[in-house]
Amino acid sequence: MQGELTRIIQQSVQECRRSAREVAKEVGKPYPLFMREINPADLRAKIGVESLAAIMRATGDIAPLAHLARSLNYAVTPLTIRPSTEKSREKHLLDIAEGVGRFCAAVRRAIDEREPTLETLLQMQDAQSDVASAMATLTEAIRRNRDCSQQV
Repeated sequence: MQGELTRIIQQSVQECRRSAREVAKEVGKPYPLFMREINPADLRAKIGVESLAAIMRATGDIAPLAHLARSLNYAVTPLTIRPSTEKSREKHLLDIAEGVGRFCAAVRRAIDEREPTLETLLQMQDAQSDVASAMATLTEAIRRNRDCSQQV
């Protein structure tokens, strides 16, 4: 799990809109040390829990947390949901439909495999988590829209 988690952290930093130097500065680490710590091939450098939380805040990506949760058979659900003003209800519904489709495909693979692989089970959990998150976001968007329209 260590190597996979570090790979996910590295990917979060690489795909962030901010540069790795900016993320390292926000995390409070010298850039060379930071790059060693997020390198899955460097088995001697480790990321601490506080640093991981700071990296997730700096990148805006909770994929490492979701990975940890899945490895313990949990899912991550936000306490506060901030629906994107750019996403319409239709797009949220499409997110739900796509997640349900991925979930059903993973369930079908699990049934076909008779003894599902860990990868299949993780795909089921990912899709289930995505669907739950999309549903909660849509519900919150509708609630906020209702609240705003009642204030007028």
